[in-house]
Amino acid sequence: MKKTKNKKTSLRKNIVSFTTTAIIFSVFFCIIIFYISTYNTLSKYIVNDIEFFLKKTTDELGDKMILVEDMLLEIRDNQIISQYLEDISNNKHNSMEYSHIADNLNQCINIYSNQNNNDLQKPFVELVYLFDKKGNFFRDLYYDQIKQDIFQMDYKYQEIYEKFNKNTQDVQFFRDDDHYIIAYTVYSQYMDNIGTAFFSLNISSVTEVMNEMNKYDDTVWCVADKYNNIVASITDFHKYQSYLLGPELTDNNTYIKEINTTPYIMYSNKLSMGISCIGGVPKNIIHKLMIKSIRIPIIVLTIISIILIVVVGLAIYNLTKPLKVVTDKIRNVGEGNFEEKLPDYKSMEFSDISLVFNKMTEKINYLIKDVYQKQILIMEKDFKFLQSQMNPHFMFNVLNTIAFKAQIDGNMEIYKMINSFANLSQATINRKNNDKITIEEELSYVDYYLYLQKSRYGDKLKYNINCIDKDLRTYFIPKLAIQVMVENAVIHGIENKIDYGTVNVNINSDKKDIIIEVIDDGNGFKDQEGIIIPPIEVDSSSRKHNGIGINNTHAIIKYFYGDNYGVEIFTDGNGTKVNIKIPFDRGDKGV
Repeated sequence: MKKTKNKKTSLRKNIVSFTTTAIIFSVFFCIIIFYISTYNTLSKYIVNDIEFFLKKTTDELGDKMILVEDMLLEIRDNQIISQYLEDISNNKHNSMEYSHIADNLNQCINIYSNQNNNDLQKPFVELVYLFDKKGNFFRDLYYDQIKQDIFQMDYKYQEIYEKFNKNTQDVQFFRDDDHYIIAYTVYSQYMDNIGTAFFSLNISSVTEVMNEMNKYDDTVWCVADKYNNIVASITDFHKYQSYLLGPELTDNNTYIKEINTTPYIMYSNKLSMGISCIGGVPKNIIHKLMIKSIRIPIIVLTIISIILIVVVGLAIYNLTKPLKVVTDKIRNVGEGNFEEKLPDYKSMEFSDISLVFNKMTEKINYLIKDVYQKQILIMEKDFKFLQSQMNPHFMFNVLNTIAFKAQIDGNMEIYKMINSFANLSQATINRKNNDKITIEEELSYVDYYLYLQKSRYGDKLKYNINCIDKDLRTYFIPKLAIQVMVENAVIHGIENKIDYGTVNVNINSDKKDIIIEVIDDGNGFKDQEGIIIPPIEVDSSSRKHNGIGINNTHAIIKYFYGDNYGVEIFTDGNGTKVNIKIPFDRGDKGV
């Protein structure tokens, strides 16, 4: 009897089927619950609640502004303060002491009252200044200030007072960091201008009151003065400014306005002291609040959703269980175990994966054992041979052997040339090992280099290395800093000169720093004269004055010692002088 094969089912088809059924089931119940709810009744109730909330919040800020207005009225009605301000305004002598006027001001504004705090993190009115017509002032501060801060604050308000006097408006507004200052003219009983009162409102306190609107999501609000200058607002106010400060800004006005394609329930209110308050709540919040109100249907929906999630989750878990097995096997192969095999599955997709995976591991196992490992051995052998040929120590040993042979044969010139070249090459190749060396060592490399160039050019090149103070040779310098400048002097200064040239290296100090001079009487920098401060413009197409070595040396010195040190160049038609300025550096002991 012929054995029938197990029918393979599609995992994707099963997952889609279960997921679609769950979604349709959930949506069906949501629609039923939505229609059961009493939409019209709840929507009217919620709108009334939102309008009441907006009015309540703006009224709370209005109470704070009434506090400011009451402070101003108390100052006007105080006979002692009014008499003093009138006398000063009329150029009459007033015998009352400053402290007496200040005490009366403190009693009028009562900046520590509960109404000024009222559970706010910071006081609403933080300080009050009262100026008479001659610019004399009295103040009351909520916080004690140190003497220096008080002087700075007094100076700042004197400047604001001068700005106020340049404008004829009786009420003005000024913004100062985290404070909003209302400047109001103080009138006598005969409506004469006798002084100016400044009330500094803490913007964070204004924001704290208005943030009560955050009870609803995506609310918008702002507080503005009579000239539509913003006192406080939501963080991203610029997105809503053109919508909030519109013609609808009237007293106790509720209206609907579309902001960025979203309808808002808006409320505006004009408060005391010329301050206006505008707030709005998205109209679609009604739907969200309605859903919160229908608690029983939501509980039922939640229970049904949980049951559906559990059922769908268990089904998907069982269907995708082979994925974990496949993942574990792939992870083991990634760690080098190429003997792993996957079993056969009923699912069509996993069955194909198992077949391909098993063939792949067999082939990889063969390649690793029979091909890859052999190639690794051959490459390691070739690399070690190449590495031995490129070893810098091998090159130095050969040079030293040649120099030793020349010394035995009595050819001291060749011996000295090879020895100088070997030492100079070793210093260049091993540059990364020591970032800084003593000036003594650096001058030895310079001497090696100039000796080799002297052997090349003969009498055309003369050089001198001058360091009278032997103690200077013990200080440290970035490696090859001088050698680079000497090399530049020989190649770009002396090489193209027709007659002989001279390179002088001078080591001196000005008691504060070490000054190193590299001077040549060569051709100088082409098309440039005067002082040149690196970095020099690099011309990659030309060998002449490409400036790479000078730029690098200048950058290294600044890196080690700061912007006060580096390389400076002076050039003209008669040669070039390079100054290297470094501090007295003792190496590991510091500068």
